[in-house]
Amino acid sequence: INSLLYADDVAILGSPEHVHTLLAVAEQHSQALGYRWHPAKCQVIDSGPTRYTLYGEPLAKVAWVEYLGIPFNAKGIDTSRLIQHNTAKTTNAMRMLHSIGAQQYSFGLGVSLRLYRTFIRPVMEYGLAIAKLTAALKTQLERTQKRCVWLALNVTDVTATTPTIIPLHLAALPDMSLRATILQFKFVRRAHELPPTTLLA
Repeated sequence: INSLLYADDVAILGSPEHVHTLLAVAEQHSQALGYRWHPAKCQVIDSGPTRYTLYGEPLAKVAWVEYLGIPFNAKGIDTSRLIQHNTAKTTNAMRMLHSIGAQQYSFGLGVSLRLYRTFIRPVMEYGLAIAKLTAALKTQLERTQKRCVWLALNVTDVTATTPTIIPLHLAALPDMSLRATILQFKFVRRAHELPPTTLLA
């Protein structure tokens, strides 16, 4: 695989020599069909001395880029950055819901947990199906889920130790380590069920 394409989001993969060739192909293709790439929006992950250009304009070198919401560095998916972003976004979203009444003394605990499960947890789950999680990252995910459940219980103290096992059980919410495994299994199963003409088949 030397490129990933989704609508107008394109990623080119390869050695410096291959990337130079693919950039030339992309430039020629655009000129042949009458469109133009935007060099200022193009970035290259390469810490070496190689210079990359498009239409004669230099491309910026960076330590990481985001492709379809997933951060990548020179080694692949930047899982730590992904989890840090997802957990922060999840906590902020749950705080917003809490501020408008998603807690046990307003909407009720059942409704608040369903709102978390339906709208908030998917934010934290984005990318987990293809991410390699360390024990520390699993702990961070679980801590974030607990904070969201605490908000549903109207516990706003970030140092709280309020048990969450009962509300998690009532809402059928597995721990995030198990949830990540479920998502990975679903991803693999879906990949095997895709038609043979698709990329992942």
